[in-house]
Amino acid sequence: MFKKIAIIFTLILSMFATTSFALTKEQKQVQIIWASVVKSISILERNPNANFLHFEKLVFESFDVDRIVRSAVGPDWRNMSERQREEMTDVLTKHVFTKYIKMIKKFDLTTDQANEVYRDLQFSYRHKGKYTYIYTTIKDYNVTVKLITNTNKIVDISVEIFSLVGSARSDVQTAIDHHNVDGAIKSLARRNK
Repeated sequence: MFKKIAIIFTLILSMFATTSFALTKEQKQVQIIWASVVKSISILERNPNANFLHFEKLVFESFDVDRIVRSAVGPDWRNMSERQREEMTDVLTKHVFTKYIKMIKKFDLTTDQANEVYRDLQFSYRHKGKYTYIYTTIKDYNVTVKLITNTNKIVDISVEIFSLVGSARSDVQTAIDHHNVDGAIKSLARRNK
């Protein structure tokens, strides 16, 4: 009899847990994104002058770097040689994530404050094709995160009207227009120093 009651109780608890406390796919995505933000803040707390090398592991875990670079380069990507693609990927990755570091600094949050903010954040979601857009407000800044739905990898972050990819696209196109692709790579490499 006790065994039957225990089994029924366990079944009821498991049903309750899956219906009341289970996270939606979007909530899991937000947790993954916010964990990246908190890790970024933690890196900056330990080293306020942190550069791309301090963030490299986090970047490749959280972001779809190849997609970001191809999107930022745009149609010129098709005409680039393999060597140019590799060099552009290297310099543009550093360039984009230097901007990401500045974006994180703009929020001016400690790790503890970031965890507090997370508890109070309100999110909305929109699915469009293979992407999920997550909208929220952090310290009066409107933030949009675009990620690939099935991998949870971030492909763009916008704060107000500033977009990581949009800004990088503008930088790349300006550099290519003033130089050629090789000149643009050199120009971006100089800006990363």
